[in-house]
Amino acid sequence: MREKSPKAHENLADESVVTSSREPTQPSNPHPFLRYTVLRLAIFFFVLLLLWLVQVRGLLLVALAILISGLASFTLLSKQRDQMSIKVAEARDRRKERAATRAAREDGIADALAEEYDRTDAIDSTQAADAAHATALPQESERARPR
Repeated sequence: MREKSPKAHENLADESVVTSSREPTQPSNPHPFLRYTVLRLAIFFFVLLLLWLVQVRGLLLVALAILISGLASFTLLSKQRDQMSIKVAEARDRRKERAATRAAREDGIADALAEEYDRTDAIDSTQAADAAHATALPQESERARPR
C-alpha cells in the first residue's frame, strides 16, 4: 500500500480547519408545509386507529379523532408550525420585494415616457410657434409697407 506524504496530511488538516471555521448553517428544510401536513395527518390517523381499537365507532370516532389529534398537533408540532410560518413570511416578503421592484421599474419607464412626451411636445410647440411666427412675419411686413 502506498503511504501518504506528511504534506498530504497537512493539506487534509488545513481543509478540516477551513470547513470547521465556516459559520454554522441552519439545516435546510425546503418543504415545511408538506412536512407539517403529513405529520398532522399521521397523528390524526394514529388517534383514529387507537380510538377504533377501543371500540369507538361512527361519527363519534371521527369527531374525537379530530379533537384529540388537533390538541396533540398543537402541542407536538409547534416547532414544525413555526418553521412553516417562517417560510410563509419569507415567501410573502419575496413577493412584496418583487412587486416593489416591478413597480419601480414601471415608474421609471412611465417617467421616461413622460419626459420624452414633454420634450417632444415642447419641440412640436416650439416648431409650431416658429412656423406661425414665420408665416405671420410676411403678412405683417406686407401691411407695414406703404402702398
